[in-house]
Order: sequence, then structure tokens, then C-alpha cells
Amino acid sequence: MLPLILIVAVGVLLYLAFSGGRRNVEHQIRAGFPEEWDRLLLQHVGFYHVLTPEKKERFRERVHRFILTKPIIGYQTEVDDVVRLLVASSAVMLTLSFERWNFNYLSGVIVTDQVINPEVGKQGNVVLGQVETSGDNSKMVLSKSSLLQGFRNMNDRKNVGVHEFAHVLDHADGEIDGIPRAIMPSELVDNWVELVGKKIKAIYDNHSDFDCYGATSESEFFAVATEYFFEKPDVMKRKHPALYEIMSTTFQQDESSGFSEKLKNLVSFSGGCIGRNAPCPCGSGKKFKRCCMRN
Repeated sequence: MLPLILIVAVGVLLYLAFSGGRRNVEHQIRAGFPEEWDRLLLQHVGFYHVLTPEKKERFRERVHRFILTKPIIGYQTEVDDVVRLLVASSAVMLTLSFERWNFNYLSGVIVTDQVINPEVGKQGNVVLGQVETSGDNSKMVLSKSSLLQGFRNMNDRKNVGVHEFAHVLDHADGEIDGIPRAIMPSELVDNWVELVGKKIKAIYDNHSDFDCYGATSESEFFAVATEYFFEKPDVMKRKHPALYEIMSTTFQQDESSGFSEKLKNLVSFSGGCIGRNAPCPCGSGKKFKRCCMRN
């Protein structure tokens, strides 16, 4: 069981891990995104795989900057490049369309393979991730195995990295209350609050395809809805059009028309591979054999 004291000590651990390490950030970014990291993104992050070349470039730059400026350290577990890239990708997926977003209020991320339980001694209160706030600052603890599984399966609408970074965005206005005022246009807030109330009631009445955890509170509904939005945008748009419209406007992203289809095209429905000379589904305009086939 992950001790509660770890949450209290996160700030100290993060400071020790990263003190004095930000001086060369711009220099390292100008040096370019490591080629091996690009290969790992293509291998592990479906969202990145289907971006246009221009958006891929922005995604890489922001992932690179996140890794260089936010400590991602392991607690009794190894943190390798894949884990760092998945943590950073979780953050960048949600903020890719914003002109600037640096998560300056996030102290860093602790990754652990232990069970996270915020209330020691209470049974049945296991969570996969947690965001702790103190004033304007926040820090995150993530289950390593759950983080990996969230990117491995993009059909279950569960991604703990996306979920917890939704809470971080929610906290950007100073409060985790399910209303992300820092990114949501003010004219949409009243409609959002009314809609969330109806959606939570539908979950309680067993008339919803949302994860039941979304009914825990308004803040958890926003996080669960964010997972849904980024993993199955086409399904959300079809089943929850009003909700999708608000979230699409809030995140400044509308991936419903292309994301799922492009992802499906990575492997044909018959289970066979994409033809070597077929257009690469990543949208590069190159033949598959000269682009993502090697990955």
C-alpha cells in the first residue's frame, strides 16, 4: 500500500530530482527531438500516430519541453523513456491546440507500481492516480501499470494519465470542481453545469454508457468525460452531441471525424497488414513502406 506520507513528501522528492536542471531547456529543445522518442511515440501513442505532420511537430516540441521542465520520477519502480513519454503525452494531448500551456503550477509526477490509497486503513478505496493540491500548486501520483494499460487499450475509454491531467487542468483556476474555467469559454459554463447534472443522474439511473465513477462528483465526471472524449470521440459525438460540442470547443479539438477511422486503418478488419504500397494512415502522404511500416 502506498503510504500517505509519500503524498506529503512528493514536493521534496521533486525538488531534489530537478533543482538546477532547467537552465539548458531551450538549448536541448533546439537540439531536436530524439529520433528514438519519435519511434516510441508512434509505437505507443495512437493519438500522436494519426496527427498531421504539422501537429506532430507541435506535439513533439511540447512533449520534449514537458519532460525537460517537469520531473517524472519513480517511487520503488523504474521510470524509463516510455513512461516519461506517456506521462508527457497525457498532458500534451489535452493542451495541444492551446497557443500556450506550460503547466507551471504542476510540481511534477511520481510514478509507482504500488496501490494508491488516499485514506489509509479504509478498504475498497483503491485509485489508479491522484492529484494533490496546495494553494495554486498541484502534484500527481500515477500507477505505472495503469498508465501503460491506458495507452495500450484505446477502446475502453480509460486512460489514467488523461484522467489525472484533466484534474490538473480543472485546478488551473484554483479549484478542482468539475468546471475548468481556465480553458472553458465563460458562455458555456452554465450549459455545462446543467448538462453535467443530467449526465450524472443518468449514470445513477443506469441509463448511461459513462463509467459509473463519473457519478462520484462533478470533478470526476469531467475527468471521465475527458477520457471518453479523447479515446472515443466519434462515439461521444453520436451518443452525447451536446456534451461533445462543449468539450470540443473547450479543448479546441474536433477529432471525431478522423481519429477512430485512421486508427482502425492501422490494421485491416480482416486482421491482415496494410499493404506496403498503400498510403500511410498517419497522413504523411508517403507510402506505408517508406513511413510507419518500419515502426
